Amino acid sequence: MNSCEKIIEDVLTENYGQFYRLAYGYVRNEEDALDIVQESAYKAIKNSHSLKKPQYVGTWIYRIVINESISFLRKHKQQTVELYEADG
Repeated sequence: MNSCEKIIEDVLTENYGQFYRLAYGYVRNEEDALDIVQESAYKAIKNSHSLKKPQYVGTWIYRIVINESISFLRKHKQQTVELYEADG
């Protein structure tokens, strides 16, 4: 584990509740919000090499959670449209 991964892991652990509330604010579903935070944590650790300024790791993870939430909503909306069209 490199130093960036350790910093990211610490920030994720310390601020998990904030990241969950952020995701929940977008999707309004507990399970989906938990999935989004888990996927965001995975992506943050996986892409730790791309973090240029460790002092902004919290903001960086915050953006990942936002992007994952928006991506989830787009995917969910597309699935809803496809189901509606299939029923129609």
